[in-house]
Formats: sequence, C-alpha cells, structure tokens
Amino acid sequence: TSLFADVSIQAAADFATTLRAWQLSLPFWSSFTGLTAAQLRGWWLPPLPPALPLFAAEGRSARISRPGVHVCRHNVLPPWTLVDGVRVPSAAETVLSCARDLGLLDVVLLGDAALQRADVTREELVEVSRLRRRGSPLLRRAIPLMHPDTQSIFESLLRILHVVCGVAVTPQST
Repeated sequence: TSLFADVSIQAAADFATTLRAWQLSLPFWSSFTGLTAAQLRGWWLPPLPPALPLFAAEGRSARISRPGVHVCRHNVLPPWTLVDGVRVPSAAETVLSCARDLGLLDVVLLGDAALQRADVTREELVEVSRLRRRGSPLLRRAIPLMHPDTQSIFESLLRILHVVCGVAVTPQST
C-alpha cells in the first residue's frame, strides 16, 4: 500500500503544480472552484471523466475564456484562500459549487469527506446552503445525510445504502 500512497501524494503535488501554472493565466481575483477545488483538497470524489475541465470562479464583469477551463461567473465573487499555493474558495463554498453539477449521492460523499477532514462544519454548510444560488436546494437535501465520522468513500456509500433501506446506522460504533 505504500506504493499507492506515494503515487497519490505525487499525483496531488502534480495537480497543485498544474493549477498554480493555470492560475498565472487567470485574473488575480479568480479562484478554482467546484470539483477542481475538491480534488485539490484531497476529498473523496465520484468517478470523473478523464477530460474533465478545470472549474474557475470569476466576477460578472470579467470575460475570460480559456480552453479546458469552465468559468462560473458570480455577482459577488466568493472570497478565496490558498491551498498549496492555489486560490480556492472556502470548503463550504466548494461543496455548494459541486452541488451545481453533481447528484445527491455525490454531494453527500463530498460533504462526508469535507466534514471528516474538518475542512468544514455542518453549520458552515447550512449557512452557505441558504444562499440563493444554483446547487443550494440540493445541498440542503444532502446535509442531513452527511456524517463526519465516516472514514472512507466506501463506508459513506454503505451508510447511505442502509439509510435509504431504513436501517439505522451509527458510523464507527463500538
């Protein structure tokens, strides 16, 4: 397993390097968002197509267009922070932006990963889900299904299967 861990660490470093390079071609106020930010943060992701574009956020007034980058324009640009030298929005904003493009199960998996890593709190997710934005209604449905004690994507999937079947689940129960 150490071989796989080394490969994933190298892949994460390569991804961050790629994003830092792309960042040079974007306006200084923009940030990477959605699945791009989730992948950079190391969250569990659903299977993604190989030619997935990078997701970036910018203000309404800017009109950038780059091949391979999907730009989401905001009336009020979410504040960003640096993760591995790459501009990304808050973890709660990242989950919300993913909720625009994913289904309920995938948003629950991302939320579980963010909660498990303590990148976000349930209260922050509830607060961002109250915004009038695409993805907010789905995020509001997903929050009650999220659990911070889930230790892997497969455990999350199994937990959700049990919940859907009406079986009570307590993650990490002794």
